[in-house]
Amino acid sequence: MERKELYEKIRSSSFGMRKGMSNTTNHAPLVEQMKNILYNNLADIEEALKFAAEAEEQIKVLELELADAERELDEALKKTTQKNKKPAKAADE
Repeated sequence: MERKELYEKIRSSSFGMRKGMSNTTNHAPLVEQMKNILYNNLADIEEALKFAAEAEEQIKVLELELADAERELDEALKKTTQKNKKPAKAADE
């Protein structure tokens, strides 16, 4: 099952459970249904969470690499602008 399908299935069930719990006094079937959905999709949920955790780590690494690249670019631009500056001419006295 794709992550988006899994997310939508859990979200829909969660919404139905919350709505039913606020409108009824017998919550057991609603809770049981939600537990069954989560239990039956446990492997997909674990895979999605693992993917999200790995993506988080990769994002952190990429942010550091981007910051380093930006710093190097800024330094290169400063050097280039300093080299291209013409010395100020001395004023005639």
